[in-house]
Amino acid sequence: MRRQRRIRKVSINLLLLSCLGLSGLGAVILPPYQTLGISVAEAASSKGDGAEKSGQWRFTKDIEPGGDAAYQEFFLDEEVYQHANAGLRDLRIEDSRGQFVPYYRESGEAEQKEQNISYKTDLIHKFNKDLETTFDYRVIPNEENRDIQGSRLEFDLPEEAFLKHVQIFGGYDGNTWEPLGKGNLYRAGEFAQSGIDLGSAYKFTYYRLVVQNNAEKLEFGLKRLMHKTATVTIQDFTRQREPVYEMKEDGSKTQLVIHNDNRLKVSAIRLETTGNFTRAYMLHDDSGKELGTVGGSKLYRLDFKDSRIAGTDIVLHEPTTAPYFTVTIENQDDSPIPLQGVQMDYLLDKLVFPVDGDGPFRLVYGNSGAVAPQYDIVSFRNHIEGEKIGTARLGPESALPEVSAISSTGWHWLTGAMGFNAVIIIVSLLLMIFLIRKLNRK
Repeated sequence: MRRQRRIRKVSINLLLLSCLGLSGLGAVILPPYQTLGISVAEAASSKGDGAEKSGQWRFTKDIEPGGDAAYQEFFLDEEVYQHANAGLRDLRIEDSRGQFVPYYRESGEAEQKEQNISYKTDLIHKFNKDLETTFDYRVIPNEENRDIQGSRLEFDLPEEAFLKHVQIFGGYDGNTWEPLGKGNLYRAGEFAQSGIDLGSAYKFTYYRLVVQNNAEKLEFGLKRLMHKTATVTIQDFTRQREPVYEMKEDGSKTQLVIHNDNRLKVSAIRLETTGNFTRAYMLHDDSGKELGTVGGSKLYRLDFKDSRIAGTDIVLHEPTTAPYFTVTIENQDDSPIPLQGVQMDYLLDKLVFPVDGDGPFRLVYGNSGAVAPQYDIVSFRNHIEGEKIGTARLGPESALPEVSAISSTGWHWLTGAMGFNAVIIIVSLLLMIFLIRKLNRK
């Protein structure tokens, strides 16, 4: 009788333990994302971001802040472009608690807001001395009581072929002149150079053009003075590198295959060549789609005694992230151009975020299941740009531990709270059977 009461008491206790497990004891003791080693980033995404339904971040870089400013900014690097998703939709900034910090992204291609201001001019004076011809021009203001600003001169060129070395001067009264620089003006068949960049914006009302060795007494009218304003300078976002490339000869064509394994946002290809040539070319990405370029589809290089005319830069209308692209050069009956090297321009993106969480901060990326986040900070960027912003930088890349993949048709139910509690119940029942059998033997 006593033994039966003991058996009954043990059975009741084990049954109660099973019921407690069913009611959620296991979930209280151990959260499901810790039971199977799910990453902290995944747990944080389920709490705060709402954008990720599956997957995990595979890579991380520490963010090293620049000073104590309330906002920090940093450029992405090649490793981020290599391992992040297309469109950078999986970029997240994470604080020390695993919470995501809002940010907004800037890029040279998207942020460049350019406005061209143009001024008309009058030729007020011209004279010849020896073989030099001097042209003086006056700029006509667009508005009274407003300063003239100019950074480029555009000239009307003679119709015949020529190449002239020129000097540019600026002045406020048409009597005193300041040297601004030198350049070339030319026309060679379908190729022409009609503008001179001044390098900076000047407020001169008068400009002087001195044409050297102008025995033909060619005329040059100043078509316009131009000034380009931009809220973002694209050069700030531009970097350059030497890509891996290979050349293939296919009949009368040369195929130059340029690799972009890191999926950088390529904006220009610069060919380093020698010799004299003119060639037509086409540019295609890895899928065979033709990519539009600025300034036509001709490559040329003409060497003269003391100068050179060259157009060997391929500038894209829109940057491409293709893993490789092909420049097809039509040689016709000429030999392939002597290529010495290739340079590639690419654009970087910049992230700006508030330092309002618990540091240190890190960037996580490489999540195939991530979608682009939607942050309110984008609405306040105009205000933030007027604040002091520290310049941070990214540290070395580290790989995050991978989560073991669990088949959806197998044991995936173990990752949930109900699965965990089911295990508790099964273990309790087995233990109860074991104890009953053991007591019955006594």
